[in-house]
Amino acid sequence: MGARRAGTAGGHVDWRLTLLAGALATAGVPSSAWAQSAVGGAADAANAGTGLPAITVTGRKTPPISTTNPVKVITADDIARAPASSVTELLATQANLTVHSYYGSDKKSTVDMRGMGDTATSNLLVMVDSEQLNEMDLSGADLSTLSLAQIERIEVLRGGGAVRFGPGAVAGVIHITTRRPQAGPPQGKMSFTLGSYGTRAAQASVEGGVGDLAARLQVSHNGSNGYRANSDYWGNKVSGELRLTPALGGGFLLDAYLRTALSRDRYGMPGPLAIGVLKGVSSQRRRAASLYDGGETDDTRHGAGLSISNEWSRFAVAFTHRERRNPYLIGFEPLNFPGYDVAEQIRDQLHEIRSERDWVQLTQTFTAKWRGLPQSVMFGMESSEGRYRRAESGLEEPTREMTGQARTRARYVDVHLSPLQGMQVHAGVRMDIMRVGEQRYQFGSLDAEDKRRWSQRSSELGWRWRLPMGLEPFASISRHTRLPNLDELAKATPDLRPQHGRTREIGLRFEPSPQWTLAVSAFDMRIDDEIYYGPIEAGDDSYNRNYPWQTRRRGRELDVIWAPDSRVKLQLQWAYVKPTFAGLDSDVPLVARRTVSGAAWLRLMPELSWSVSARVVGRRYDGNDWANALPRLDAYRVVDTQLRWEPRLGPAHELSLTLGIQNLLDEVYTTKAYSQTVYPMPGRRYFLSMQWAM
Repeated sequence: MGARRAGTAGGHVDWRLTLLAGALATAGVPSSAWAQSAVGGAADAANAGTGLPAITVTGRKTPPISTTNPVKVITADDIARAPASSVTELLATQANLTVHSYYGSDKKSTVDMRGMGDTATSNLLVMVDSEQLNEMDLSGADLSTLSLAQIERIEVLRGGGAVRFGPGAVAGVIHITTRRPQAGPPQGKMSFTLGSYGTRAAQASVEGGVGDLAARLQVSHNGSNGYRANSDYWGNKVSGELRLTPALGGGFLLDAYLRTALSRDRYGMPGPLAIGVLKGVSSQRRRAASLYDGGETDDTRHGAGLSISNEWSRFAVAFTHRERRNPYLIGFEPLNFPGYDVAEQIRDQLHEIRSERDWVQLTQTFTAKWRGLPQSVMFGMESSEGRYRRAESGLEEPTREMTGQARTRARYVDVHLSPLQGMQVHAGVRMDIMRVGEQRYQFGSLDAEDKRRWSQRSSELGWRWRLPMGLEPFASISRHTRLPNLDELAKATPDLRPQHGRTREIGLRFEPSPQWTLAVSAFDMRIDDEIYYGPIEAGDDSYNRNYPWQTRRRGRELDVIWAPDSRVKLQLQWAYVKPTFAGLDSDVPLVARRTVSGAAWLRLMPELSWSVSARVVGRRYDGNDWANALPRLDAYRVVDTQLRWEPRLGPAHELSLTLGIQNLLDEVYTTKAYSQTVYPMPGRRYFLSMQWAM
């Protein structure tokens, strides 16, 4: 490990902060009633004109996702109660969300929604404060750059979001809203965690402000030696936000912000082991296939935005600049040559990815009332430009190199109408244009350029109706797209093209009383030209290509919540998805047809609470087994639990102590497998954490 770290020392991080001026912003956007009441964490303000639960949004608030599709809201209280220590552990407890992990941490983990399988990285969008976390390559959204303590709420939008958020919202969208700084006297928060496998973490934040000006600074460190040899992870994060929210007079509100965040980490990659280790002893599962593979990441994001709003309009502009540097080793084994030490060999074999992206969004929302019922329309424009370089086997004179530039432009219209009391109709259309220019590949003697241009349309149409007795039926149809990313274009068939598909969904939400919520839905997602990496026939070379068959995912989802009073909350979620190729009798690899999850939270005493969550993921096929000829991977069951003590120290101080056990049953399992090799997940582990606010 020492040699690897010496070879991948992090480089200089450019702290350029690009400022943005100009914007006008928001008011009164009707929100999804489903989103507000799915978990009971969003505001519950009844709109007298429609009978729909609605949130009146001003420039001082972060609006929830507005859609007729089902949205599951995970609130800050839900996060505090959950026996999870990372974002992926929290999301894994949701219906039809499974986590594909290599090493049991957020790093290199992927959230799979509705059975996308190995392509889940590119078919689910992860948004943070309405800005895309997904990268322009195959690395996906790096959830390790986020900590649960900074999250205000998470909205899980299934089957929608293509108009509002763009290409890649195929299965849906996970929208994460972070906490905003609050004005007032300075307030500080600290937390410390110790756990199994050398896990330790510390976080501190301070916030405050005067009048309409508020600021926050947050620093954190977390890491672990890892369950397996060479699976360690160590990360440091620094973030800050400055926010100005004055009233301008005439009913207008200003909301301006500056944000910056730096995340730096280093990690090991122990590699896959033969599938037989899952039946062996623990020491076999904890071995590493490589003791040198790993890397480091410097990820820097700067953002600025400005909005002005009144009761009937919102016009806003947001800008983000992101840079990422990722030197790494993979497949490295040192050679025993005299005079050629390991450090020099690492420098000669080091790979590196560098990327840079600028993103600008402008939206104009108008709201009005017709016959006393709220109506709204949003016009949006987005522009992004990304630059990318990947060098392999040496940074100064790489044996292979790819550089590229991608530009995207988008225009969209998103309409929410209420033609009858309690009814909402949602319609939208979006056009995306992507240009890939100045893309150059240098592989040995091969030196080629590639320029491409695609234009793709997305659209959505949805309906829901709040009826008496707590009944709320809904239905939607969406057309979604995904464009090839720069990694996929580096090794692709000449006819690689964007994928496109459609999702139909119907469901019912039933809330007979404030204590009970039941939601059930059925969906049918069909994708033409789905992009994947692999051969068409066994023995062919693997390339990024389009499936020659239509892929189809049909499923059902059930969510039941019972909260009889403030001391008890129980939840059960069940999901089924059938992921098939049209005309073939085979499943999409790495997709479990059945998943079940449950959670319970109990207030045992005024200062003591207990929670437990469990998830069961069914059998699925090896990631390279398109013909379904190999034995399926075993189902697995994971149970997590925690006790939380919150003594009352007075209004100026808050203290909580948490003792948790993850994988309580010490389940032996893997979430990923390729050609009968697997990545064993961590066994039973413990953690103790303390949080103190003053």
